[in-house]
Amino acid sequence: MSTFSTPKSSSSQKQRRKSSTPKQGQLTGLPRKISDGVADIYNSIQKWEVLKNQGFNIVTDIANWKIEKRTLSEPSLEGLESFCHNLLLIGNELKQLETKISAISQQFQRIANMSTVSDSDILFYSWPPRKFADAAEKLALMYQQEVKAKLAIVEDIAHVDYMHGYFTMLRSPESSRNVLMAYVACWLHEPCIDEDARAVLLEELLLETGHH
Repeated sequence: MSTFSTPKSSSSQKQRRKSSTPKQGQLTGLPRKISDGVADIYNSIQKWEVLKNQGFNIVTDIANWKIEKRTLSEPSLEGLESFCHNLLLIGNELKQLETKISAISQQFQRIANMSTVSDSDILFYSWPPRKFADAAEKLALMYQQEVKAKLAIVEDIAHVDYMHGYFTMLRSPESSRNVLMAYVACWLHEPCIDEDARAVLLEELLLETGHH
């Protein structure tokens, strides 16, 4: 796990170029791109959390609906179609946020790989461009995997046992309930996202760019 590095006062720092980054409100060039990118990552993650909670409520509603209707021979689709439509919209928005985080990660990688940039360059307090690229990449990979899991739930949850008025999957009521509850739990707990690592990476990015 990354740890926040504080500026060193030893002779080793003399080998690095001193940061010439101006104050936050005056940023230009690469520091401005990094600072704006970090802010966009933070805002995207905050929006993700809101959408995740909204989606959790819908996934729970779908699971409860299907469990309640499971004993009926010809249950009405009333309510289910609306739930599924709203969940699809949320899934699409989550994908857009993941795409944005990944694009910022790629931008940071390009900055770190520029021929005019070296690992001795300090853009803010103590980090060279490569550390920003590495931190953003770790966050992007988490969300790339998690959005795949979310979209798989969006695609499959409506089809657990019931589709277009007919039971289509040979599962027992208990098995179906277990599948639905697993979807609910996976949506909420996000197994592809390491919450502790995410918190540290995000805090480091914000501190290093002066957003805190």
